[in-house]
Amino acid sequence: MPLEMHFESVMDLCDAFWKFQLSRIQDELENPQMAEYLLPPANKFEKVRSKNGKFILLPTSIDNSFVFRGQTEFFDKCLPTLYRSEKTEEDILIERLRCCEFEVYLKQLPQVEDFEKRNFSVDYLGLSQHYGLKTDVIDLTNSLDVALFFATCNMSEDGKTFSPQKEDKEYVGYIYAVHTEEMTERDNRLKSLFDGKISAIGMQPFYRPGNQRGFGMHLDKGETLTGLLYSFSYTKEDSERIYRSFQNGNELWHEDEISCSARAIAKSMTFSYEAMNMCMKRYMTGKQKDKKAIKRTLEELGCKFQKHSQWEIGKETMRKIRTAYNDVGGFDGMTDIVQRQTMSEDGLRKNCVDTKFLTAMWMIQFPISGCKAPEGYDSPYSFTESKDGKVWGFSLKKIKQGEQTKPNPETGKVEKWKGNWQSLEIDYHREKKLKMEVKRVPKNR
Repeated sequence: MPLEMHFESVMDLCDAFWKFQLSRIQDELENPQMAEYLLPPANKFEKVRSKNGKFILLPTSIDNSFVFRGQTEFFDKCLPTLYRSEKTEEDILIERLRCCEFEVYLKQLPQVEDFEKRNFSVDYLGLSQHYGLKTDVIDLTNSLDVALFFATCNMSEDGKTFSPQKEDKEYVGYIYAVHTEEMTERDNRLKSLFDGKISAIGMQPFYRPGNQRGFGMHLDKGETLTGLLYSFSYTKEDSERIYRSFQNGNELWHEDEISCSARAIAKSMTFSYEAMNMCMKRYMTGKQKDKKAIKRTLEELGCKFQKHSQWEIGKETMRKIRTAYNDVGGFDGMTDIVQRQTMSEDGLRKNCVDTKFLTAMWMIQFPISGCKAPEGYDSPYSFTESKDGKVWGFSLKKIKQGEQTKPNPETGKVEKWKGNWQSLEIDYHREKKLKMEVKRVPKNR
């Protein structure tokens, strides 16, 4: 990615990001047969087998190296909604109960039933986050355009709509670029893509996460989002143009058949025993798992528990929902799904790629991109060239909270590097010229 800096316009930021993303796929662009196999079609969802054997519907992209987050403001601590205000352990448990109740509600619906029957992963926590419940997931996307929408448009107080900026002045927006690859803590090995804190939410039984090209990062209490940080200047005209490009925000944040129920569940203090049992099994361990004591404590805080969910759907309503779902073709009506055939290690043909394949592609593409860092510039993502011109390894360093780049408090602009991004030169054929060998950098180097 470009050096962390401020861009004077939306166009400059887009051009710089595009320049670096294209640098990772030059071989594919110059070889049409390779491109057809290695680059999935744009604006689709690719069927990918995950490590647990289920399929995810991954938003297609020319590059899986980074995902993005757009914000109209910079926060010293970029936290998921569950931890943005002071909460007791009981408060956190109530929010988790609401997510479990939302899951109980969703599992009744034919869209969800159809997904699970076909062995597709339903990301219930990701759906909870996208529909306004408080979770430990922070929203990310692999679409820079989507990130720019959230960096230039404001959400209404009720969380139902977005609106563009209104004043004639210079605005400053922020984009995080978060690296998707993670290392195991025990032995510093690469994990498979989307097998750690970052998960691919992608297309789900309901369209909002898919339209946002959604990914999520799961954060522990006290943990904040870190990544490469960029700022950019924009005007109200830029904001309005981006707003209109997503159908006045409706394409990303539209009301659908579950929005109303999600908002009600997000405020509810009444829970089914099914949700309670699910929450206990998922989040409570050891001595904490005294269900009767926990239930008494929650009841003292105003919670009520009952045998059946108050969000249980009646037979007649369910019949109408099923009819409406079938009228649009059900799962088979989802025409944006694509898949690529591959060969397994033992030579058997596979009907779709898996996360190991995506990781292998990342290992080929990531080290051959980028530019030479200016003297004194420290980047967490880097490769090193030896004196004879060969690349001997690359380094992935997790950005710790104290190391996160921050904007200048007076200007609000990121000033880690103040040069001209157009002066950054990328050698698109470095791997051919240097006969690149990719090796893991030892942990103590």
